[in-house]
Amino acid sequence: MRVQANHRGHGPQYLWNSTIEGKSVAENFRLGPELEKASREASNYRRFLELSKELVEVNEKICRRGPYERWRMKKSLRISKKTAEVIRAEIDQEVKRMVGRLFEETLNRPIAEQTATGRAA
Repeated sequence: MRVQANHRGHGPQYLWNSTIEGKSVAENFRLGPELEKASREASNYRRFLELSKELVEVNEKICRRGPYERWRMKKSLRISKKTAEVIRAEIDQEVKRMVGRLFEETLNRPIAEQTATGRAA
């Protein structure tokens, strides 16, 4: 059997393997927008994991502080006369900043590129 001159061949293949509800699933992506989209999503997921790890590390540092450090922090908050609303606003602002870092690459892409892939910001 001969191969036709304009036949594109059998490779390369780009597979995404994962486990869903205990079962192995493989998905084949075609070269082009489909593969680029999957690659961006995988990259965003890896970035999310990095930020999640960073958040856990900060939380563990806070939890490791002893009672004296916590008391000193409370005292310094009282001295600066911060209200609960101000503290909540600062926490909300920091959470928004961290979440924004996760999506900044997507938001900074040109709109033409986002619509070409079917994903608007």
